[in-house]
Amino acid sequence: VNFKVFLEKGNQVRRFTMEGQENFTFEFLKQKILDIFCLNHDPSADFQIFWKDEEGDLVRFSSTAELIEALRYNANRPIMHLFLQLGACHSDVVHSNVLCDAC
Repeated sequence: VNFKVFLEKGNQVRRFTMEGQENFTFEFLKQKILDIFCLNHDPSADFQIFWKDEEGDLVRFSSTAELIEALRYNANRPIMHLFLQLGACHSDVVHSNVLCDAC
């Protein structure tokens, strides 16, 4: 799978390829992103990962199961676009008309 990753801070873009099913874990992907954006030594490098669905909505994922779902959705596309937002999700924020999954 070819990935193109957009980091909101500084408008940075990186590309990489993951091959082999054993690599398709959320933890592996997150570590790869930390490596390619040189965020390993940044204690504030907490981030959220999103992909864009057919309606143009950014869909957050934070588990291997959600990553697999995103990969299935993007299976027919040559490049899977990921979007990173720096900072942790705050579960105390109330979003009207949204069922919170406790980020």
